[in-house]
Amino acid sequence: LDGDEFFFEFQPVVEPDTGRIQLLEALVRWRHPRLGTISPAAFLNVAEDSGLVLRLDMQGLARLERHFDYWRSLDPQFAEIPVSINISGRHFPNFVMERQFFELLRRPTLHSANIIFEITESVFLDSNPSTAEGLQRLRTAGVQIWLDDFGEGHSSFRYLAHFPVDGIKITESFVRHCHHDEKARVILSALQGLARGLGVRTVVEGVENQQQFDTLRVMGFDALQGYFLSPPLSAADIPALVADRGLACPAKRKRPTR
Repeated sequence: LDGDEFFFEFQPVVEPDTGRIQLLEALVRWRHPRLGTISPAAFLNVAEDSGLVLRLDMQGLARLERHFDYWRSLDPQFAEIPVSINISGRHFPNFVMERQFFELLRRPTLHSANIIFEITESVFLDSNPSTAEGLQRLRTAGVQIWLDDFGEGHSSFRYLAHFPVDGIKITESFVRHCHHDEKARVILSALQGLARGLGVRTVVEGVENQQQFDTLRVMGFDALQGYFLSPPLSAADIPALVADRGLACPAKRKRPTR
């Protein structure tokens, strides 16, 4: 953190029929001076357990501001593209860095951006009213709140009823076998109907192959994410992607999986 060794890659969420970019997810990486690039799977648990994840999140939001400034200098339409960033549940329920968050969010670049905070249901486990109040203050400040890995826990539906949530990202565990598992499709359809009924946006993540893509497209999902569509890209790759108005239409071409 002191050496500013963390950086973002960005994975697009796309509309399956057109390839149009719906949003970009900022994914943190560590550029270690000796070991090279390190996956978040190797350091996020340490960051959480040590409490340093609070600094990591704040540093990430400041880094996102710099990316926005650069992108907009190339193309003003970047102001219209939502960008999501993962925020640790360690901030809640007391929202220990609320003042610092709002100082950043009031800066002109971030204040005018479409920012999404992705949180996991661990934030809601104690059902603390102050958690809902903190999330609502973020929404009032212009940030959308999305629930990541929706469906992993046993009480996700209750969270949608009692907490301010603008969108959900359906966990890849339902996607993995959806093309040949009827139960998985039934669950996906139920989640889709629930989200629509509540006016909550939906992204399906973890799309890895043509069969999954075709199944989800036929089911009517309009926002998909995964390596079949695009791997995470460097910040330098994003302007060209936006200039092309998105990816090549996924419904008409095939991409290899990882």
